[in-house]
Amino acid sequence: MKKAQLCLTLLPVILLLSACSLVQPTQEPSTALKQNTQARPNHLPATGWTELQSNQNFIALRKGRYLKVELNNPHRVISTSAYNGGEKTEIKYLVNHQSMEARGDMRWVNRVLQNSKPQYQQLIANELNINAEKMALMGTAANMQLLAHHQQIFEAVGIEPLVVDVYATAGVRGNAMRAGDPTSWYETADGNKKYTAKNADAANKSDMSGTINIMVLINQPVSAGAMNKLQIITTEAKSAAMNELAVSSRYSRHLATGTGTDQMIIASPLKAEQAATDNDFELESGSGHLKLGELVGATVKDAVLKALVWQNGLPASEQASLYNALGRFGLTTENLMSRLLTHLPEQEHKQAKRNPYSFSHENRVVAAGYALASVLDRFAYGTLTPNIKNETLRDFSTQAAVAISGRSERYEFYWQQLTSSLSVTDLEQSEQQAVDLFIQALAIGWMDKWPESLLSETSVTNVNSSAKKIAFLHLNPQLGDLKGNTQMLKKAITQAADAGAEWILTPELALSGYRFTLAIGDDWIQPAPDKWTAELQSLADKLNVVLFLGHVEQADDDKRYNTLFVIDRQGEIIGKHHKIQTIPVSEAWSEKGEQPQLVMVDGQQVGLLICADAYRPQHALTLKKAGAELIISAANWAPGEYGPKDNWRERSSETGLPVFINNRTGLETRPAVKGTISQFDLRQAISAIAYEGKHIVEHQNSDNSILLVDWDFDKQQLNSQRTMELKH
Repeated sequence: MKKAQLCLTLLPVILLLSACSLVQPTQEPSTALKQNTQARPNHLPATGWTELQSNQNFIALRKGRYLKVELNNPHRVISTSAYNGGEKTEIKYLVNHQSMEARGDMRWVNRVLQNSKPQYQQLIANELNINAEKMALMGTAANMQLLAHHQQIFEAVGIEPLVVDVYATAGVRGNAMRAGDPTSWYETADGNKKYTAKNADAANKSDMSGTINIMVLINQPVSAGAMNKLQIITTEAKSAAMNELAVSSRYSRHLATGTGTDQMIIASPLKAEQAATDNDFELESGSGHLKLGELVGATVKDAVLKALVWQNGLPASEQASLYNALGRFGLTTENLMSRLLTHLPEQEHKQAKRNPYSFSHENRVVAAGYALASVLDRFAYGTLTPNIKNETLRDFSTQAAVAISGRSERYEFYWQQLTSSLSVTDLEQSEQQAVDLFIQALAIGWMDKWPESLLSETSVTNVNSSAKKIAFLHLNPQLGDLKGNTQMLKKAITQAADAGAEWILTPELALSGYRFTLAIGDDWIQPAPDKWTAELQSLADKLNVVLFLGHVEQADDDKRYNTLFVIDRQGEIIGKHHKIQTIPVSEAWSEKGEQPQLVMVDGQQVGLLICADAYRPQHALTLKKAGAELIISAANWAPGEYGPKDNWRERSSETGLPVFINNRTGLETRPAVKGTISQFDLRQAISAIAYEGKHIVEHQNSDNSILLVDWDFDKQQLNSQRTMELKH
């Protein structure tokens, strides 16, 4: 018989054994059953039974496929027993039994199918040598040797100890579902029939094996109403166990709350007036706010968790799997690797296939998967507005890239690399797109964990590649605030590096502000590197970036200069330029430099200028003649009458070189002098790339911001550009 046929055959069998399921009309007991309604002697079968527990209320025994609890005194029993279920007070035997193996056991399946419920009840009673009318029965494919037992006790002064025992068997591999999931079965007077409409198709595709059977024994009398309440507590506790293990439904994209065939029996002794016992007090509430409800809930949950560990191998630690986290959204062992193929080069994909656990079971990756699943649930249930879906799912997918690579400092870079356009209206489509985005993030992180550049000398080739990501830090340095400006630069440099920048440019006098002498004088200027420069050198080394830093220095002859430093990827100063065209008054503290400087950076001959050095053509032309391939200029150049006008365009036209200008923003206010306050307004100033007499890029922002460009030096063309606000 094919697997699908077997699954559909098993379903009515399991339903037959569960009174919670759709049942056939109640039939009269068979002749054999009527003949066995006389009370049987209360004794154990001769051999083979193992005593699990014994007290004044009951004895629990196990043998082979059976768990049998014999009640020593009258009990109120509420059960889902297919025959003899509901609330009863004459039940003496509580039985859970394995009726078949989970898969392919057609002989025992047919044994159930060929008998009515009363007949099957009698078959089991005969095997146990007990009275069928006094038995509440549960059936399962779970092994009784994997039964879980838990007990909890509450004691307080002046009351009898309250004791709750729970025996549970559990399996969820094939039949886990959430309450309300679609089903393909319905009940008629002629028996259970299958509904084959499209919306029930999901229920036909899964293995039907799996049942959670729970037996609850309470040592004190409990009222009928409270017993019914405890059924709710028991069900909620079972669902809590499923939730702790994040078990997915086999029929929908939701987390499961149980299986479709779960069964339970709850028993408590009758009070004295209802039976010949000494129990004169009856618990009247099964509320979760009272100890009875707490004990039942906690004990059921613990027993179900333990049963799932033993029957299905589902300890919590084993659920640390990406397939468990995202399986309900269609991620499987098979399709993870095939979906990664679309994002990884062939060689990297082969390596990934050899190491699947690096993706599926790495704990930080799994944590990111569970977080994504939870957020998808919130969108599905309407907790979160769909208007933020694209950004939010990029946020959580980026965590997967960080988890794989182990490089949290690259978060911004990963986020920008992810591309997403998720459906706002189609839930299923958007969830599949979200999983694809997550897999894309895994691929990005994998590539960053094992960069090809680290394998050989190719790292030099990569550094010297013609395309470069260059960041312009368009900032507002505060006048004389060396410490604060250093911290702002560190944040901006880190943010730019996270976004993928390889070269990072800064404005002129980025650490001190332009007219710093008005605030702090100039006697603090030291030989390079001073402590503020040293901090940025360390950061460049850590982030593996080249930094062009506008700052000050004191030379060996005690002369002070307005300087543009070049700091390489190891944090070393590899070149510098002293400003030649210093401005009277504002830069009276600075000596004039002698000539513009060249420095080799990543295979490119870079010419250096500062601000007004670009006012006339001679310095740019000097660099061109010396072999410069591009010019970088740090600036504090406000627009207006004395602004740059066409100077940068003209320098690019005259030299045929691209000119990269990192200007600044802000309103620099000079301290009051004789009651007068003057301001240096750079809020409309632009950073730019000039080439062939045109501004290829212009960037202006009155707030702190970063311009990131991708420039190809071989083709002398702009590949891309984008801007970012500086994060606080």
